[in-house]
Amino acid sequence: AVHLPDNGERRKLHAKYREGTLPFMAVDLIRNIADPEKDPTPHFLRHDYEAVFWLSVWCPAVFTEPTNEEEQKAKKRNVGMVRAWETRDFTDIADSKNLIRHGPLRSRLHLFGKATCLRSWIRRWIKFWKKIDAALDDMEDALDDANENGLTPPTFDFETVGGLFTRDGLLSALTTPSRTEEDEDEDDQICALGAQYDEPGQAKNLLSHVFPDRRDG
Repeated sequence: AVHLPDNGERRKLHAKYREGTLPFMAVDLIRNIADPEKDPTPHFLRHDYEAVFWLSVWCPAVFTEPTNEEEQKAKKRNVGMVRAWETRDFTDIADSKNLIRHGPLRSRLHLFGKATCLRSWIRRWIKFWKKIDAALDDMEDALDDANENGLTPPTFDFETVGGLFTRDGLLSALTTPSRTEEDEDEDDQICALGAQYDEPGQAKNLLSHVFPDRRDG
């Protein structure tokens, strides 16, 4: 973990300094750090969930061993992408991560070998991000409209993104099969482990360990 100042300079510690590992940090936290004029963004539980997503991207990118020249090139691209999340400026890191979050998967992360079993998992995350980002964009527009017209701002739970980004909502998104033509094309060679995780009951058991129920405190 490293201390992250609001503008990259080592100054007196204040609210916008954060401890975190940039490759795994949530996009909106990175964007907040990049803009010293913005008020600090609260660290929500959903940011920890997002860190699990980035870990699931980083690990196959770095640790999957290539077996041929094509896979060697794919790994070089993958590693170059995630290593840049440690060294580039905050805005560039957030922009690069958003390209993953908004898909399509194959254009950014080149999974091969045993890592192909993560395609369904990551693709479901991407579909979930699109839903979350759309809700946040709609609320930002509503807030701007209220401010411009002197209206009472609408109420909105930013921690759960209006009730969408909850533990149960995420579990449902990650365990609901999404079979499109592109999915079928990408999954022609999906590994046995990936197929196992496509079983909703087994996937939910796995995810329950990753996302323990925090509703009781």
